[in-house]
Amino acid sequence: MIKRIILLVESPFSSRDYERFGIETLKRNDFSVEVWDISRILRPKFYTDGSCPKPYEFKGLVLFSERKKAYRMILGLGGTDFVVNLGSYGFNSLWVYRALTRSGSEYAVHMSNFLPIIGPEQTEISAYFRKLKKIFPPSPAHVMNVLFSRLPSKWFGIKPAKLMLAGGEKCFAYRFPRDKSTETLWTHAMDYDLYLAERKRSVSEVERPIAVFLDEYLPMHPDRLYDGVKGLPTPDEYYPMLDRFFRRVEEELKLEVVIAASPRSNYEKKPDYFNGRKCVKGETLSLVRKSHLVMVHDSSSLTFVNLFNKPVVFLTSRVLERTHPPIKRLANWFGKEPIFIDSDETIDWEFEMSVSDRNYDEYKKYFIKTEHSDDLPFWQIVADRLKEGI
Repeated sequence: MIKRIILLVESPFSSRDYERFGIETLKRNDFSVEVWDISRILRPKFYTDGSCPKPYEFKGLVLFSERKKAYRMILGLGGTDFVVNLGSYGFNSLWVYRALTRSGSEYAVHMSNFLPIIGPEQTEISAYFRKLKKIFPPSPAHVMNVLFSRLPSKWFGIKPAKLMLAGGEKCFAYRFPRDKSTETLWTHAMDYDLYLAERKRSVSEVERPIAVFLDEYLPMHPDRLYDGVKGLPTPDEYYPMLDRFFRRVEEELKLEVVIAASPRSNYEKKPDYFNGRKCVKGETLSLVRKSHLVMVHDSSSLTFVNLFNKPVVFLTSRVLERTHPPIKRLANWFGKEPIFIDSDETIDWEFEMSVSDRNYDEYKKYFIKTEHSDDLPFWQIVADRLKEGI
């Protein structure tokens, strides 16, 4: 009988994580819940410049900075423990899976938040590997992880996951340790929980029709530092391009541009990059719901755009076209082509303000939620399954 659930995370644990990882839901279902944060081991670059915020603390949070200690703790887990690994599977995390294999507990891998990594015609990792050379420039760590993911996990003595937390039908493109004994538990993208709650609320009126930009803190996001992405535009190059495009939207569509700031952003200590425009953190979903148009690069918040059936434009540039190939791939899934914000090309606003029902339906089925999953909160689905026993 499972009594304790361990959530393994490899990014700094935040208050937002506390909510979306369903800790209160799991507790209400009589599980003891702990979060083991191994980000200092797997992603030390997050902490190099002092900009990483302090972790959100609660009684069950365990922070690791030494690999040996984390390995011993995982190794000591028993049959009444169950691990939900919310991290990745790669060469640098091989030791995590080896410890899980030697432990007395079973584990699940999380594959519900999958986004298209290549075009609509194919989403297999093999195709991504063939196109790897087109990414500019690939980091050595990224190349190593792709090579590693091509090899069977059993070659490394890793036991397969007991559960795979699956979202859309295309989530299987990610390679995790699994075999025929691995059970697929159909859930949905975690952001679907927010949608379930939001659709019950009444919508307050906005003073003016708005267009929302889904900010990604692009030149300064800590994930870019960790991934070693090079060639990105600097803030002095990037934000003026955005401002120029926003002015077009304001003038040609008569919409007020509002910035849905990235949860990882820290604009409070930065210059006014958005030239006085409203910049709001923590209200992305409600802003998308109220919007007449959404502007995006390749944000995971496209889930909200899809569920609320909003028109969307995908923004790129000559530089971003090289460093962010997913922008074009995501645009294709929504029946669009990216708009270059560093050019004066004519924009067919009638087309851009339209929504393709076929594209949106397919995107939801493949990447958000299938008909197989219950219309329940993500972690309630998980709790219900674990209460049955593993």
